[in-house]
Amino acid sequence: MSVLPAGLRYERPSDLAAALLFLKCDGAIAMAGGQSLLAAMKLGMNESRCLVDLQAIESLREIRMQGDRLQVGAMASHAAIASSALVKTFAPSLCALAHGIADQQVRNMGTIGGSLANNDPAACWPAAVLACGAMIHTQLGAQQRSIPAADFFRGLYTTALQPGELITAVEFSPLEHFEYIKFEQPASRFALVGVALAQHVLSKQVSLAITGLGSGVVVWKEASQALSSRWAVASLDDLRFPENDALADLHASALYRAHLVSVLTRRCVAQISKENPALPVIKHAKYAIKSVVYGSLPTLNEEQGGLQMQGEQVLPGSLDEVWRKLLDPVILSQCILGCVSFEQSMPNQYVATVKVGLGPVSARFKAQLALSDLQPPQSCRMQFSGSAGALGSGEGAARVRLTSLSDEKTLLQWQAQTHVTGKLAQFGSRLIYASANKLSEDFFTKFALQLAQEKDGQTSKLELQRWLWHALKSFFQRLFGAP
Repeated sequence: MSVLPAGLRYERPSDLAAALLFLKCDGAIAMAGGQSLLAAMKLGMNESRCLVDLQAIESLREIRMQGDRLQVGAMASHAAIASSALVKTFAPSLCALAHGIADQQVRNMGTIGGSLANNDPAACWPAAVLACGAMIHTQLGAQQRSIPAADFFRGLYTTALQPGELITAVEFSPLEHFEYIKFEQPASRFALVGVALAQHVLSKQVSLAITGLGSGVVVWKEASQALSSRWAVASLDDLRFPENDALADLHASALYRAHLVSVLTRRCVAQISKENPALPVIKHAKYAIKSVVYGSLPTLNEEQGGLQMQGEQVLPGSLDEVWRKLLDPVILSQCILGCVSFEQSMPNQYVATVKVGLGPVSARFKAQLALSDLQPPQSCRMQFSGSAGALGSGEGAARVRLTSLSDEKTLLQWQAQTHVTGKLAQFGSRLIYASANKLSEDFFTKFALQLAQEKDGQTSKLELQRWLWHALKSFFQRLFGAP
């Protein structure tokens, strides 16, 4: 008989209405198959106080046809999808995808809804659902929504789901062709790169979605357009997936992942058209040289938990405005996602408490920041250390430099080096990058809005997003330690 951890409440409702009611409780989290959540809980990386197990809700397991559309219940397991005659008739490669997920135990317990809600950056189902243009049906209380896949995925471990909202079903439109091929990491069987290719019956348009790049599932628009214009392997001859759109980690460099995208895309097309998928001979010297060089993106050292990064960002505001607000604890506390407190403990020293929820991980951590070598309003050095209790700790240093571009714009340049220890380092680089992306994007959007409010208030959100699209990926992840 298993014993629940102290302070954890466990509920196993038999119907959807009861599950939605339990999820209104403070600290409640839904568990579908539990393949990601239970692993995080065993590592002490989840602070949820109420676990709502969805396994007993039989109405969410149904796989059926709705006219010419395939509707798969959110609690349908990978194994059930792999063996479904309906799915096989609708799109055999969806069965093959489900059958290729992890091992038999995971396939028997893991569910399509759980996979989509978790949105792991190397999961298979997000790529398939995005390529197929599927509709994701959800429910929050009495409110029901139908969310297009293109709007559902919001980045690493992040979706359009609101707190307490559950996926109820996934609906696939008729497909002319569907193919999924992944190059998997042997131990986990997650995709180093996975490519999902779909051609729709009515529009004849082709959509190509990619997983495993480290930044969440994405659509390769150029390849999708080329194949929509001409369904042939040769349509891809002049296309190369950009190395800068992939991340490097312990298992593969960014360049290697980008190369895999091109290779697997051609194989997907060839699997359907029965052509030769071989890449064309590249005579350009620059490709030959780059083929033996690792990518230029930051290098992760998994064994030591180390990370070195640098970059720059243009912010809307004068040099003095950006400097003043960048070091203002009141402004920072308003801009940092999940910030519980941010106080100045001593001159040029700050203490922060931040609560972060990302995918299966939920943690509260504390961090200290000390500023030195201040040369206002141009540069400073930051030393920081943070602790998430039993999850581990992190420390590092950063050099920040501001340069005036005009009265309206300021260039922020940075270099950072950090070291993560404990369970956080063991969990892997994808979570670290996920946290960095999430925190930095939210921070700079809010920070830029704060700058704009001091002006005439006419700066639009779209303009800010354009300025901040390549946000300072890990600056505030290092500023406040690891999640």
